[in-house]
Amino acid sequence: IVGIPFAVKEAGLISGICMVVLSALLTVKSLRLLIETAKHIDVQSYETLLEAAFGKAGFYFISLAMLCNAYGAMVSYLMIIKETLPTLLGYGAEDAYMARVILTVSTLLVIFPLSMQRDMAALATTSIVSVCFDLIMVVIVVIISPVKESVAAAGGLGQVMAESTIHWDTFFVGVGVLSFAFVCQHASFIIAGSLERPTKERWGMVSGNALAFCGCLAVLCGTVGYLGFMDDTDGSILNNLGQGPYGGADPTTQRLAMLARGLMCTCMFFVYPIESFVARHVMIVLFFKGRKAHEGDDHSVLARKDRRLALTLFLYVMALTPALCLESLGPV
Repeated sequence: IVGIPFAVKEAGLISGICMVVLSALLTVKSLRLLIETAKHIDVQSYETLLEAAFGKAGFYFISLAMLCNAYGAMVSYLMIIKETLPTLLGYGAEDAYMARVILTVSTLLVIFPLSMQRDMAALATTSIVSVCFDLIMVVIVVIISPVKESVAAAGGLGQVMAESTIHWDTFFVGVGVLSFAFVCQHASFIIAGSLERPTKERWGMVSGNALAFCGCLAVLCGTVGYLGFMDDTDGSILNNLGQGPYGGADPTTQRLAMLARGLMCTCMFFVYPIESFVARHVMIVLFFKGRKAHEGDDHSVLARKDRRLALTLFLYVMALTPALCLESLGPV
């Protein structure tokens, strides 16, 4: 969500807000279609749904796409932790060695045990905490973004809207950011399967309420974040907080900005396991034999703790290695 103001800047204020709403609506529709279609033809996973439609090619294509998407997110989350947590603990950005040590120790103590859970339902508490932290982050952005001063300096809200209706030259950059912000289809079957009563109606209610809430937060954060910093809006709005000529040096503003970064860092610890579950699921359907594994029945395969440990540890090491070596999210 911290990248939404940048997406609005690239797409244009009016078109960016419209694209946030459209992305949320399309995501809800796609999530419902996936689960309803799967139940209609009696399949249990994204891979077998694509297999029913496109044969083996569809099965392997979506499996690899899910793995790449989940793996990229895992590496990104670890790199954000490496960039943020050492600063919060008082280490300078130039101390690369301590950043690597802090990343390794902290993720071993928090992320790895969470990723070792057998079912995504076990992450209910951390998911609720993440949602609350996201809400607090947006509130902080709204509170300390210098919207009034920035809009006044730009000639007023009408002038801003006239000049930022749509930016054709960078519109698709913003759309790309928004598409990634709302992407969750690869985890839809795992999340739907973790519901206590996984019916189509219940899934429709859960997905609709979740995307409505996310969409509202995205519109609020994107609008206020962009209006507060205009053309200086960074790829992460948290990098703008406490900066600039409008009250950036105020101690309260600096403390709130640091709190927002701490909340984001904590969220990275809690959302990593979700992507790890998706990657682990793909590893099961690709490398384990038997009908249950092929159909994505993770419970039967992961009933043995040694398998769960081996798969989770392998994925963790594969994500940690590039996160320790790379210094920028660009290559990821």
